[in-house]
This record gives sequence, C-alpha cells and structure tokens, in this order.
Amino acid sequence: MDGMNIHSVTSRKTTRLLGIDIARSFAILGMVMVNYAVVMAPLENATPSPLVYLEQFIQGKAAALFVVLAGVGASLGSRRARNAGAAEKRASQVELRKRALFLYVVGWLFFFVWPADILHFYGIYLFVGSFFLFSSTRVLAWASGLFALAGLIHLAAVDYFINWNLDTLDYEGIFGLDGFVRSQLLNGFHPAIPWVAFYLAGIWFGRQDLHNMAVRRTILRASLVVFMVGLIIGWIGGEPATLANPDPGAGFLLVPSILPPTPMYLVVGTSGAFAAITACLGWGDRIAVRNQTRIHPLVATGQLALTLYIAHIVPGLAIIEIFTPLNGKTVDFAVVTAIVFFAISVPLATMWRTTHQRGPLETLMRRIA
Repeated sequence: MDGMNIHSVTSRKTTRLLGIDIARSFAILGMVMVNYAVVMAPLENATPSPLVYLEQFIQGKAAALFVVLAGVGASLGSRRARNAGAAEKRASQVELRKRALFLYVVGWLFFFVWPADILHFYGIYLFVGSFFLFSSTRVLAWASGLFALAGLIHLAAVDYFINWNLDTLDYEGIFGLDGFVRSQLLNGFHPAIPWVAFYLAGIWFGRQDLHNMAVRRTILRASLVVFMVGLIIGWIGGEPATLANPDPGAGFLLVPSILPPTPMYLVVGTSGAFAAITACLGWGDRIAVRNQTRIHPLVATGQLALTLYIAHIVPGLAIIEIFTPLNGKTVDFAVVTAIVFFAISVPLATMWRTTHQRGPLETLMRRIA
C-alpha cells in the first residue's frame, strides 16, 4: 500500500524491483481470504477441507508480509537519502511521518466500517520506523528484537485480553484514554508492541543487496529453514491462546498465534515474509526477462494495494451482502469469494495502471504527504 509501498526503486539500478509489487499482490489475496473468513465463517467451527487448511496456514502471515513489505519499501525509497546529507535525510523522515499521519487518519475513518482495520496501526509503525530509517543494520536488528522482547514481557505480565469482550469479540472502551492507549500499543488487533518489529525487520531487509542472486539465495534458504522449524515447534509446542480460551498455559508462546502475537508468530511471520519476498523477486526477474507484460498484472495489483485494501470491504463485502447474507457461510465459500475478488481486481488494476501512474488512494496520499 503506497505507505505500505514507499518507493521500490534502488539507487544502484533504476529498474524497479518487480518482485516487491508481486509479493504485495499475493499479500492482498491472503489478506482478503483471511478477512472474508473472519466475517463469513470462523475457522473454529469449520469442517476440515483443503481450503480450510489453506486458510489456517495463511492466518496472520499476510498481515506480517504487508508490514515487512512496508519496511522494505521505506528502506528502498530512502536509499539515496541514506548516502546524502542531513537535510535530505530529514526530508525523507518528514515525508514518512506525513504518510504515517495520512494512514492513521484514514485508518480511523475506516475503523467505523471495519473495526479490525490495520491502516491506523500502519501509521504508528511508519512513525516509529521514521526514527530508525537511517540507523545502522545492527541498531535495526536490536530495535526489532527489543520490540519483540517487550511484547513477550507484556504477554507474561499482563492479561492480553483486557478490554476484549470474549462473547462479541469486540474491543471495548477503545475511545476512553486507557482503552485507546492500550489498544494502540499493547493489545489491539495489531498493536505497536510487538508489531513494529516486523516493520524494522523490513527496513533491514531492504538494506540488503537485493539485486545479488547469491544474497537472495542465502536469505531464501535461511528464511525457509527458520520458517519450517518455527511451524514444527508451534505444531508440537502447545495449545494456542484464543479469545475463547485465553489461558491455555505457557506453551502457547511456542505457537505462531497472531492474537495474541507470540514470539513464535514474530519468528514465523518475519521468516515467511523474507522467503516470500525473495522468491517473488526471483520469479519476477525470470518472467520479466522473457516477457514483462506477463507479470504486469500482478505488479499493477501490488501497486494499488492501499486502494484494494479499502475496496475489499467497501464496496467488496457490501456488494456480496446484496446477493447473500454474510453470516453463516463456510470457509470454502469465503475463500472462493476472496479469490473471485482478487481475480476481478487484477484486470481492473491493470487497466487503471495503463492510464494512471498510481491508484486513487495512493495518489491522494502522495499529494497530501
């Protein structure tokens, strides 16, 4: 999302890293699948099927991928400023903070339509990340780790589900001072602690020589190993904490759970995002060499991520509800509906990009920020 899509051009080469946009397009698909299932058919009551297993697999991973991609975009977009003077660095930081404010405001407006909105949390991630935009890779690694550690301490010391209504799955008191601060920083859907860790990891990833095939292979192999080990540990490690069962015991920390976000979720989410982005970079390069027009639809879709994020709810879910009630559907129905939405979005995004440089909301954000 163009605040999730903060430039993807390197200073060493002027060619765009097409794989970044391709990865963003797949993250859109995953996000829509997850959100549609949340509305239509909770996984807890689902009858096992291949699409149910797919839905279970992507839970939390699309959101993590989006946040990591936002950090990657910010890192790539600031590469020239990183080698420039203090004034240009400050200008890049100010621009990032303006985009953070834009996303925060738009996200809160969208919140009244979609309470699980992540955009306003993006605003926090971008704002915090602006202070680390030109930090060393070592500082980035330490800062990301400290946010993860802070999240672990919070999970160990405080009931994560304070303010949550476990019957309606609503966050109560969010417009009171305590509930507002707590939801934004500690225990909302995507709180800054520990989610900023994903964004800082993305900035670190963007610092790597992503045009270097050897570097890509190293990242891909290491990320896949960590990802698979994390999934295996989570599978045998313990029972996840859920809103229905908020206190399953300390073993839930080994489960890659998004709510609450466990340390293992941060490990699996980050390594999975690194592997997905690296794979898309390689795939994009191979296809672009043969025929760039074949990859353009996915690239265009990724470039309209912010617009499509809003559109999958308004008008997406609104149009679906005209024809059929949203409640009481199966997970299979939700996943297929999400795939149909994506299949329609790809040609629409492609047509839009033939006459426009950016998507509607991406253009608005650029003009304001």
